[in-house]
Amino acid sequence: LGIGRYIAFHTDHLVVVYAAFLFIINALGILNTVITADTGTIASKNEIGKLFGILQASESAAGMVGPVLGGTISHYLGKDAPLLAVVGIYTFLFFFMSWGYDGLVLYITASRFL
Repeated sequence: LGIGRYIAFHTDHLVVVYAAFLFIINALGILNTVITADTGTIASKNEIGKLFGILQASESAAGMVGPVLGGTISHYLGKDAPLLAVVGIYTFLFFFMSWGYDGLVLYITASRFL
């Protein structure tokens, strides 16, 4: 995800931008499906609606706050700073998913059924 955004930001060719965003959109679709499926196993039946409501509200809030925050970062730290912030967040999430996510999801799911 981060590499695709970096390539799309630094290229002058429209075809390269579309190709990069093709991979970004597919990756986000796969990740959202996996996270939604795993979230459904973590929450109990009584709390799943509340959990998905909170997730959707958080996503909507990020869609409102993100551009304002990105513009502020760009204004004070330079035009590449928002891109570097997004790539940094993707890097953090990659390591979190690689090292902690499976253990956490499996632990919560297994403890709920025992």
